[in-house]
Amino acid sequence: MTKEATIRATELYRSGGKVLRRVAVGKESLIVESNGYPIVALLPYAEYEAFKRERARLEADKFLAEQEALRQQLDLDKISEEEVMADALRAVKQARQDKRKHR
Repeated sequence: MTKEATIRATELYRSGGKVLRRVAVGKESLIVESNGYPIVALLPYAEYEAFKRERARLEADKFLAEQEALRQQLDLDKISEEEVMADALRAVKQARQDKRKHR
């Protein structure tokens, strides 16, 4: 974890290069405030990448949990993979036939 500090937007405006070095080289996270309200966070790139990976992992976990709930709701555990594949092939065949009819 990096150290965290708060700066004013005017400091970022006046000393942009210095502020960016604090983040990039000093591994410091900065909260930029304007009129006393936080408006943006600056953080080292490695920390940003870790944040993105964690967010993607959480979204994948949520998706998998939703899929599992749907699977249980529809009682899909009772259907074999062969039945699912056969249904999918029938649907593809039907879609192709319908497409040919509309030509």
